[in-house]
Amino acid sequence: MLLTILPLALLAFSSLSSVAAQQCFAPTMDPTDFVTTSATAAQICASIIGSSIAFQTKNGCINYPPNKVAFVVTNTSPSPATLNITDCTTAVQAIINTCPKGGVTVIGGFIFSVDPAAGRCPLPPSPATQCPDVAPDSITFANIGTTAAQICNELTLTYSGFETETGCLQYPPNSVVFVVTNTSPAQTVLTIANCAIAVQSIITTCHPGGVTTYQGFLYYVTPLAGLCPPIPHDDKIAEDQETGGTEETRRD
Repeated sequence: MLLTILPLALLAFSSLSSVAAQQCFAPTMDPTDFVTTSATAAQICASIIGSSIAFQTKNGCINYPPNKVAFVVTNTSPSPATLNITDCTTAVQAIINTCPKGGVTVIGGFIFSVDPAAGRCPLPPSPATQCPDVAPDSITFANIGTTAAQICNELTLTYSGFETETGCLQYPPNSVVFVVTNTSPAQTVLTIANCAIAVQSIITTCHPGGVTTYQGFLYYVTPLAGLCPPIPHDDKIAEDQETGGTEETRRD
């Protein structure tokens, strides 16, 4: 898309406390605009608000069949910053109101580009799934009947940089252990949809369990014989802290 009005460099140095003048994309042969997509600022911002590291760029795309809206937001600060819903919707709505074919604007230290276009969004890359050469035991997902939804519903949806979460679901007399790690140094939101795609790829491809990476998260899921280990009660945890750990720990 061609830009009109102001050079982008001027936008970046405009007042960041309010919406800067929009740069509108020049008309093209593509008749798609915000009217034909029915896109709203709230729908777009739901995908891009939150924390970002210095100069981080986030890309997204929403399908409005047979059209789409692609968007990019960049943190212009040399420090981590958080894009809030108010600034985001103000900026995106300004583009929708002023630039029917899409455009660029700046608010709160973030540059926004929103572009309605014909066609569908590109499909995300498939999860990179690896299966172990040898199963931990004879138990497979077929023995348990677990689903990706059951596992993903157990997970926290917001992870700090490089945070790892471990969990276990019981399917007596067996269980499923799972580990999820945010591979980004920034706080990141794990969506149920992305989690389900990743976990299902392991269930489908690796019957005894496996590892996959998808959309910035590393997943390890494996079925095991036996039940999940018991979770210590609060009074037991306090006792362990006073005495130097569990009995097994003290023997080490």
